[in-house]
Amino acid sequence: MLPEDNVLHTSLYKVKKFLKSFDIGYEKIHVGVNDCCLFIKELKKLDKCAKCKASRWKINQHTSEIKKCVPRKVLRYFPIIPWLKRMFRSEEMARNLRWHSSNQSSDGKLKHPVDSVTWKQMNDKYPTFAAEERNIRLGLSTDGFNPFNMQSKARTKRKRTVSVEEDCHIGDVSSESEAEEEDEVDEEELSRWKKRLIFFQLPYWEELPVRHNLDVMHMERNVAKSIVSTLLHCGNSKDGLNTRKDLEHLGIRKDLHPRAKGKRTYLLVAPWSLSKSEKKVLCKRLFDFKGPDGYCSNISRGVSVEECKVSGLKSHDYHVLMQQLLPVAVKGLLPKGPRLALLRMCAFFNRLCQRVMDIEQISKMEEKVVETLCMFESFFPPSFFDIMVHLTVHLGREARLCGPVHFRWMHMKILKDYVRNPARPEGCIAESYLAEECMRFCSEFLKKTTNVEDKLDRDTDYESQSILEEHPISAPRSINLSDMEKKMAHLAVLQNTSVVDPYVDFYKRQMQDVDVMQHICGIHMDAETHEETLKWLAYGPCSSARCQWAVRGNGVKVEDEYTLVNLNQCQVSFNRDPYILASQEKQVFYSREDDTSSWYIVLRGPSRRYNEAEEEDVNTDIRPLTWMLI
Repeated sequence: MLPEDNVLHTSLYKVKKFLKSFDIGYEKIHVGVNDCCLFIKELKKLDKCAKCKASRWKINQHTSEIKKCVPRKVLRYFPIIPWLKRMFRSEEMARNLRWHSSNQSSDGKLKHPVDSVTWKQMNDKYPTFAAEERNIRLGLSTDGFNPFNMQSKARTKRKRTVSVEEDCHIGDVSSESEAEEEDEVDEEELSRWKKRLIFFQLPYWEELPVRHNLDVMHMERNVAKSIVSTLLHCGNSKDGLNTRKDLEHLGIRKDLHPRAKGKRTYLLVAPWSLSKSEKKVLCKRLFDFKGPDGYCSNISRGVSVEECKVSGLKSHDYHVLMQQLLPVAVKGLLPKGPRLALLRMCAFFNRLCQRVMDIEQISKMEEKVVETLCMFESFFPPSFFDIMVHLTVHLGREARLCGPVHFRWMHMKILKDYVRNPARPEGCIAESYLAEECMRFCSEFLKKTTNVEDKLDRDTDYESQSILEEHPISAPRSINLSDMEKKMAHLAVLQNTSVVDPYVDFYKRQMQDVDVMQHICGIHMDAETHEETLKWLAYGPCSSARCQWAVRGNGVKVEDEYTLVNLNQCQVSFNRDPYILASQEKQVFYSREDDTSSWYIVLRGPSRRYNEAEEEDVNTDIRPLTWMLI
């Protein structure tokens, strides 16, 4: 595996010592337990925090003995400058780091943060910095995450004294009474309001149009969860007895006020309410969904059809649910008003998460999302509008100022997967990230001397100019073709390849016999006068796919801007033309209306790689809901 005269180290200690010469590693810095200070420089030898006087070392809870040299909190710092040096040592990475200097958008569309208003304003403000193409702009994430996938906030009980003054109106006598109550207070939340973000000390911080980005993925997740919970009346539903009492207290929506009959209180049917059977249809559609490999997790594991409940989904699952599945799942279940409001909200997030964005469309989105929220207010209760729903108004503005949102995701599942020891999550993340960094750094040099290649994606839909480079987008399986099937596959390839057109025109009558390419045209595998593609085509069929056809009219129809396909059609009339080129196929997935229907709604997930050829029709082919915002 390694070049000559090179051997592996015999111990992990020697490996880490060797990597130190490349500045690969991190520094351990002791931190005050209340995050008041770092024990570095002049504070390095202190045993207590200079501000809050808290002990730097751990204390035995039973004996109150101070454990010397065992810090209570540790910061693991990965130096930035050595990291940048390692990146520039790779020719490919160095070229990618300079990509922004010569690849700005020329058509007025946002494809990268370099096309955003913020990037351009900083270039105008600091022309010297912008002149050097090797200068790096960093994106910082200050949001934390829970590595254990559960709520583990430290909460404490604190007494609050309230002074109440009562006027008795008897002999001008007044008295004061003190009422004490215990509230659960989130200490972490309180501490945030006592701290001033250190970034405000940066000289350019006040000049940034957007200092803090909203996390679109988690906002989308919270909005989608509120919608699904309210429709199914499960989990954190925004509908209930207290919600209806709020309407009664406000004196609005009298048709939704609770009605008391005897000892029971009844809630009237609301515009967003679904019957038991409709809830089961909604859950059944989500349960039966099967997406492409790697597109999302198994959503059916979080859907209970019998209990009509959805739970346990991740942020990316709600991302797929909001943009693709939810509009299809509620088809024919909700009245026109609530359904239209829901479709407009889904279309907004769908358009917002595009890889290529038009500034004019973003301006329309900012106006339309306000109208969408007004539509929600017409049908949904006031309790539905939490802070996450209201913040959607600002997402269009941030996209216009900062560029496409997928460059600002805060999806940290990779770091969560690094945790192996729940007692030491920070150490696990640091060591796993360091090991990953070492592998990437070493592989850049091993590629030039050994056959070391990155693992190919299992499910990648990409464009290629050569039919020889295509491959199945799912797991392939081998089948045996008869001679007639081989000829039909070969003929399908020849008739759909432009390099064969001159031969087709000349030998049009003889093309029914595909062997004419070898015998008449004289094209052989060892020929040097013909290009590689033509030689392979002369030899036999390649890169073709067998497909199932649907006839327009009785096999394909359009309803509510969705394309529906009947997959139970007879294929007898297509027996002589069952093949297409692998480059002509697009990966789609289907959602069945119900168990008794033979019609399936066709959906297509977003491509994993940006492709300029699909830029024009991305909104019509992939995103069927974007017409709601135009």
